[in-house]
Amino acid sequence: PASTPLYQVFLRTSWKNRHTSILCLAGLITNLVTSLAWGLVLIWGKQQSLPNVRLAHISSAFSFSKAASMLLFAHLSDARIPRKTVLLTGFTLVEVGLLVTSLAGSTLISANTNANTNADPNTPLFLVLLTGGIATGAGIGGVYCVLTGAISDHTVPQERASAVGVYKFWRDAGYAIGGLLTGIVADLSGSFVVTVL
Repeated sequence: PASTPLYQVFLRTSWKNRHTSILCLAGLITNLVTSLAWGLVLIWGKQQSLPNVRLAHISSAFSFSKAASMLLFAHLSDARIPRKTVLLTGFTLVEVGLLVTSLAGSTLISANTNANTNADPNTPLFLVLLTGGIATGAGIGGVYCVLTGAISDHTVPQERASAVGVYKFWRDAGYAIGGLLTGIVADLSGSFVVTVL
């Protein structure tokens, strides 16, 4: 049988099918958050004079946590736990990670600015950024794979590969949009303000 034209799959997946359109938007927002927040967290850490090796630890912890959580969340969503529940858990972890990073980080920076001490002021900040990175990575990793599975759930078999491609187009467009917003807002207000937003 003839395959469905790509433009029809694109329109249906992106807008006409309410289930897949929401999933495409969720994927875009997930990568927008990754690009916007975690790129800036590393800039923020550098501005606070964290050594490069500690910034590398934060980045690696985020990436490993994301990769490991994909295995767990994918398995949970294929078991008897509804995909919506697993997605909600993933998005909650992302929010917790960003809140830990922005709120605790700002408190530590204020304390370090006002303190007169010879102790290394960056150790608590490093631990906060590391914890926030692990939580955010775990949430984003869980959301990644479950969204792809959910796209397949709401697409007819003969269009699944194309629909997943459309979803990944929107998901990865989040990186581009987040990168543009990061540069614009960071220039206007500073990287920490963007992370809090």
